[in-house]
Amino acid sequence: MATIKLDEDKMKNISIQAHKQCFNLSPNVTFANATVKELHFPDNVTFKPIKLDVLLYTVEGRYQYNAWDIPYYFYLTKGLRQDCVYYLIPLIANNTQILTLISDHICNLAMP
Repeated sequence: MATIKLDEDKMKNISIQAHKQCFNLSPNVTFANATVKELHFPDNVTFKPIKLDVLLYTVEGRYQYNAWDIPYYFYLTKGLRQDCVYYLIPLIANNTQILTLISDHICNLAMP
């Protein structure tokens, strides 16, 4: 697995493009960082979690439910093509937050 090696401005640029396409909004991305997370498959217990490179970002004005001081985090990972990404969503399973894949494939991004 190749670790993402981009500076914060490039990661913010990718986040802005994906956010615009997925949510039809032009966000003010306040934070972007590369990390490694586990992807879980809650609908299929035979699949084991896998580690993914994830671009984690926050948007001005988006906060956790009932917590106005904790930002809501968005998660992106590599898509099927060089110019594509998938969104990941956090779920609660067995009292633990896990990430699972959203099937929307966001493409035609200008990658650095």
